[in-house]
Order: sequence, then structure tokens, then C-alpha cells
Amino acid sequence: MVLSEVIDPDLAVNIVDLGFRSQIRAGLAPLRGIDGFRVDWQWLPAWRPADMTEAGRDRLRAIGFSCQAANAAISAARSGPLG
Repeated sequence: MVLSEVIDPDLAVNIVDLGFRSQIRAGLAPLRGIDGFRVDWQWLPAWRPADMTEAGRDRLRAIGFSCQAANAAISAARSGPLG
């Protein structure tokens, strides 16, 4: 996956392991008469710590971050609404 080669410059972790995923859809026809454009990103659903992969959490722990919130969210999701 090409997105796994995109590294967050502050964390040195790829964006897939951080849990950021996106689809970009664009037409293949050339756009004539357009000199430039702007892309506004909107993350839906919003990112959550639980979206990180285990590798991402491991890398963040290695540089001193606590991943307790992500671990708690994952545990809650796995146990279901009834615990």
C-alpha cells in the first residue's frame, strides 16, 4: 500500500499505522483551463486512537508516548456493549 510509505514527520510513523486512511477519487480526464486547485480534507469518521495498528502503537511507545487510551478503546470495542 502506497500510503504506508507516507511518514508523519513529527512521529516518524507511517500514516497507515497511525490509523489515517483515506480514499481519493478523481476523474482521469484532463482538466482544461484550470491553473490550480485546493483540496480540503475532511476526516469522516473522525480519527480515534483505536484506529492505530498494533505496529503504530508499538512505534509510539518506543518514542515515549502512552497508548493507554487506545488500548482501553480497543478493549471496550472487543468486549461489546454489554462488557
